[in-house]
Parts: sequence; C-alpha cells; structure tokens
Amino acid sequence: MNLLQRAFPRLFPKRAPVADIRIHEWKVLRPLGESRNGSLYLVERAGRHSVLKWLVPTDPVREVLAEQELACLSSLSDPAFVKLESHGRWPDDERGTPFFVLEHIPGLSLAQWCRKPGPTAHDIVLVFHKLLEAVGELNDRGMVYPGMTCGDVMIRDGTHSAVVVDLGGVVSYGRQLTKQELSQDVQAAGAMLYEVLTHKRPGSHALPPHVINPRVPRALSELTMRLL
Repeated sequence: MNLLQRAFPRLFPKRAPVADIRIHEWKVLRPLGESRNGSLYLVERAGRHSVLKWLVPTDPVREVLAEQELACLSSLSDPAFVKLESHGRWPDDERGTPFFVLEHIPGLSLAQWCRKPGPTAHDIVLVFHKLLEAVGELNDRGMVYPGMTCGDVMIRDGTHSAVVVDLGGVVSYGRQLTKQELSQDVQAAGAMLYEVLTHKRPGSHALPPHVINPRVPRALSELTMRLL
C-alpha cells in the first residue's frame, strides 16, 4: 500500500478478490458465494484447496462479529467445526482487508444432502447426533448459535459427518449459559431437523413432520416437535 492509500484510504476502495489473483501465498480460483460476515472463494496453495473468507467490515457491529468469529474458530477442537488454517490482511498486513483461510470440505450442504434420494431416518439421526455434540462444545465454552441453519452445515462426501462451516452467527457470552440461552440452540436444532424431514421451515403452527412426510418415524417426529 503506497503513501496516498495510507493517507486517503476512502479514495481507494478495497477490491474484492478475482480469479488468478494471489492473496499472499493463496491463488484465488473462483467465488463460492456469500456467507455471514463475508464472501467465500475457493483458493489453492501447493496443489491443496482451501476456502478463503473475505471480510469487508462496513460498520462497527460487523467488525465485532468478524473478530468474534475468529476467536470462535481459533478455540474449537471438535471435528464437526471447520478448521481455521490461517488468517491475515491483504494487500497490506496492517491496514488491508481481513480474511480467514478455512478447511475445504468436499460435500453437500445439509440443505442439499437431505433433498437427495438416499438419506434414511437412521442417517439423519446420526448426522444430528454429531451436530448436537458439537453444539454442546459451543455451549460448554459459553457460546450459542441461535441462528444456525441447514445452509451453515456441510456433510462430508461419503460420510454422515456434519461440519459447521459458517460460525459467523455464534454469540459468545464468556460465562455459563442460562437455560433460556441454551434453549435457543435447542430450538435452532429442532428447526433444522424439521426442515431436513419435511423440506419446509417450521412456522408458529407447524404440523408434526410425520403428518407432512409419512416416511418419518413417529418417534423422530415427536422428538423434533419437542426440540421446537
């Protein structure tokens, strides 16, 4: 960054990555879409793919959320959370736009996976069992993710392993959570399970999943409604 850019940063908008540009040692291959707090790009380093999250804070609140996301990514160890590989700023290490480099998860989003022919009730229970264990780690660390949706979760190819790939909606209280705070994550899990079973988001007067989809076992339907 030259002296003019340092003196008058507003005159030089922070450009978004484009294909073939290099962000430090990562080569940008293509955009992957938008996520909470930023845009996603498939990048490559030494023949290995990763996902770069490009963060352009537009207000103090969004900047705080990005810092909180970084702290969250740095502290979680459960394999059900995407791994943080690196982070930094570009093009200038001090004043440039912040970015994260995340593990690349080959697979489908939970929203896509549940619409493919094949997943059984048993498969869905396995996925949500692992997902709820991961949410439990968040809660143990004084964090909640009340806005988590099926689009925030990937299913690894060839497995029933759920990976939370977008942690931009995590809220950290830094203390033991209250029952009311914990219940937000329980309800979010119920809403996701309802969507997987019915392909619909639950409203205020949602019918039990087995009424909408007769293939859903009654016990799983009742569990979903209890979570909601």
